[in-house]
Amino acid sequence: MKAQSTTAITLNMIPDPWTVASYALQYSGLSLTASWLEEISLDDFLGNFANWCDSPKLSCNVILQQVIANTKLENPSLKFGITLYVDELASLAQNQNLTASLRDQIDTIHFYVQYREQGPQFETYVQQVQNMFPKATVIAGAYPYDRISYATCSISKNAPCTVDEELSLYEQTLRVQVRLLRQGKVSGIEFYPGYFGMEGKWAGWNNAKICPPERKEECIANTKAMHSATLQILDGN
Repeated sequence: MKAQSTTAITLNMIPDPWTVASYALQYSGLSLTASWLEEISLDDFLGNFANWCDSPKLSCNVILQQVIANTKLENPSLKFGITLYVDELASLAQNQNLTASLRDQIDTIHFYVQYREQGPQFETYVQQVQNMFPKATVIAGAYPYDRISYATCSISKNAPCTVDEELSLYEQTLRVQVRLLRQGKVSGIEFYPGYFGMEGKWAGWNNAKICPPERKEECIANTKAMHSATLQILDGN
């Protein structure tokens, strides 16, 4: 952290329903002497929560309530957050287990678009999230890496983005997110997976679902182009 001039982190917990509440309590206590631990969070939240709800041996809303309570038990200032994706908003609204009371206790929403074509409408989706989680702050999630092989360009079309679409839609999305940040409508922007200046070292390139071996050099080159565009957009704002 010191080498990267980092002053605070969010730690994503393993979403094991049998241990997550006890881990939240441990992190709450540890954060008292590790002030850089700003938040504990659950990645891919809705899918994991649905898995808890599908198990007849578990009470998903009780687990989540306990996780949130334990997060605050030793350190009331420790935040609890979740990661959500645009294409989950409809099912989230219909999930009766995620009650308004539970939603009101979530501090941070890390919010991503899954498909590139959703990005330019990011502001509209942020408003929906804020309506569902009125007490939470929203952090805009950005994917500045080649996802051509990983996800289709849109939710309705079973086709990947072209290289031009991949780069252009990413840039359009980031410009919207930067504007929302300046306007105070989101509290920050997070970039996954990062690796700015170290694009070729990301272990994700070894996953053929993310980037087939025959595309690896192209994936890295496209990612470098996105990183360059990211810095230009941020410098301009």
